[in-house]
Amino acid sequence: QRAVAQLLLRHVHQELFTNVKADVKTRQDSVLQALDTNQDGEISADEIANAVNSLKSLDQDGDSKLTMDELKPEPTATTLAELIAGQEGMFGEHSYHIDTTHLASTTRLSRILEDEECLRLALDLTQYGKELHEQFQYEGDEPFKDIYRHHAFYFQALLGENLDEALDHFKERSDNVDTNQWGTVGIETYIDLLARVGKIEEAIAVTIEKIQPDQRTMGLAPSLLELCERSGNYSPLMDACRGSDDVLGFATGLMQAKTE
Repeated sequence: QRAVAQLLLRHVHQELFTNVKADVKTRQDSVLQALDTNQDGEISADEIANAVNSLKSLDQDGDSKLTMDELKPEPTATTLAELIAGQEGMFGEHSYHIDTTHLASTTRLSRILEDEECLRLALDLTQYGKELHEQFQYEGDEPFKDIYRHHAFYFQALLGENLDEALDHFKERSDNVDTNQWGTVGIETYIDLLARVGKIEEAIAVTIEKIQPDQRTMGLAPSLLELCERSGNYSPLMDACRGSDDVLGFATGLMQAKTE
């Protein structure tokens, strides 16, 4: 499944990047930018008087002629975030550069990916998605209701960026998502994220606090046994099982502890 998700992510990101880059190229007016030498948003009399010298800066090959490629050069940005920076008017009511349902589904699927390059591509998709007109800001499932902003938190956390704010968001959702409607998805997402960013002890504590021993879960997070295996400490498992009269679980933890 990860291989499929990775291929899909690369394909969608490349298609979107190509389309946005072409749009940016048609929008940029390098002539006016060259004339406005001090970049104050106005072309003064002095700048008009020096127009010839200013336009010479666009003559990349020095042949004293300006081609259309020189008048509208390729954008140098390497990410979607860089491409769309400052592009006011790009995201109108009917403006998009790729099927927005594909963008949303690819963003959701990318949560299972682990390598840094793919996580950065996924985060880049969210930077574009956040700028879309509100009609294309589809509501997601908990705890990703604001699909692009909340996925941005998730991918940033996995990349070690904006970690506190990201964890605060998913902790808040673990506390407040209605379990009658959504089950344990908010809790399990938070536990899994804690585990993925290396906060195993915190993941263990949240599991003990919020997941009851006989509670049906969705399989989104490591079990208490798996978390204890990662930490190398089975005491939390045995304590939790002792408190819930789970003899089998206690025995499993005891046996695992002795074999470590």
